[in-house]
Formats: sequence, structure tokens, C-alpha cells
Amino acid sequence: MSIETIKVGKRGTIVIPARLRRNYAIEEGSLLNAESCEDGVFLRPVAALSIEMYTPERKAEFLLNSAITREDYIWATKEVSKMGIDKEILANIQITPKADPSLPCPLDLPAKDRPVLMAAISARADYLITGDLKHFGKYFGQTIEGVKICTARDYLL
Repeated sequence: MSIETIKVGKRGTIVIPARLRRNYAIEEGSLLNAESCEDGVFLRPVAALSIEMYTPERKAEFLLNSAITREDYIWATKEVSKMGIDKEILANIQITPKADPSLPCPLDLPAKDRPVLMAAISARADYLITGDLKHFGKYFGQTIEGVKICTARDYLL
């Protein structure tokens, strides 16, 4: 443990020595907790995480749009009903039939992921929303045959 002397400026501002800032990843805009303790004031870096809040309607949309099989869709509609969502929201959702397996996939994807993209293309979807960074990550932000591939976060922002 090292001790360094610092000077308090106007309005209580202090400059934390560069070595300590580097050691604790403190940079301009970083948040610190200032805790009163027996020996004085203790500064501790704070981790701040942003939280996304979704309306019940948006949650319902996620549930319904993530359904892959008919069974998934039936389960999702029951969950949406439990949430008390207006049945009219269901009118905007459609199940996409499986894509024709003989159609060539325009991207280099593993066999398990090709039907996902091909179904989106066949259904003339505007977006393919996925969290599959491993297989779709390099295509995020690209539009393939009219379908923009993105994460849920990018779609919402």
C-alpha cells in the first residue's frame, strides 16, 4: 500500500495521481463512491451498468417473435395472455413456414443456422434479430436479400 499526498482545490476537487488512476482504471467520467470511515474518506471505483426496461407489449413481441415451432408459438401466446396483453397484438404476428431446403444459403453459416436465415428471407422479413454472435456476429448490421441482421439491442436503438 502506498500513500500519496494530494491537495484539495476549489469546491473540494482533488487530482488522483496518474499511477493510481491507471492501477484502478479511473478515467475522466469514472464514478467513485466517497465513503466516510474512521480514518477519513475512502474512495472506491463504482461499476455502473445500464439497464434496459421494456414495456409488457415489447416483452410480448419478443416472446412471439422468438417462437420457432408451432409449439413454441402456442406457449408464447399463452404467456402473452398471462401478461394481459391485448389480443390485437397477436394479429400482427405470423408463423413462417420452413424455408425450402433446396434454396442456396447466401452466407457461410453452419447447417443449423441456415434455416433461420432462409426462413427470414422466404418470409420477406425486414429484420433477423439474433444473439448468436458466434455464427451471425460478423454479419451484424448487414442486409442480406432484404433482411437486416442485428441484435435485439441494435434493433431497439
